[in-house]
Amino acid sequence: MKWILTKKGKFEGAGTKPVSEYLINLPDGKYTVSIEKCKKKRSVEQNSSYWMLRVQPITDWLREKGNQVTTEDVHYFLKAKFLGYKIVKINGKDCKVLRSTTELSTMDFMNYMEDIAIHFAELGLVLNEPNQKDFPDNNVNNM
Repeated sequence: MKWILTKKGKFEGAGTKPVSEYLINLPDGKYTVSIEKCKKKRSVEQNSSYWMLRVQPITDWLREKGNQVTTEDVHYFLKAKFLGYKIVKINGKDCKVLRSTTELSTMDFMNYMEDIAIHFAELGLVLNEPNQKDFPDNNVNNM
């Protein structure tokens, strides 16, 4: 079970049963209870800047180098390289699936954007930062 504790001390997602009643009625055994602070999920604005400032420029750069890639190809490549995979059970079997950017917190998403920028800067592509107001016409370093 998962509950979210609000500022007012109320639990969300607990259904009609109070949390204490749920805990008291658990079968005998050892349990682990953990409390973690909720993190804000990545924003729509962050997602837009990801596609505009990371995926599209990288796609254009790769195409200039002769690669036949789509923005979706680049998006999946970036997820595989920087986010990795998670294991999910499907029909009782462990399956490896790409992690999604929608699962990232705002801070994790900022780190993801930075990791991509650092990696491609090392390859000669300088990407604009999300907070830049003026975007130069040519952000690709020619080698």
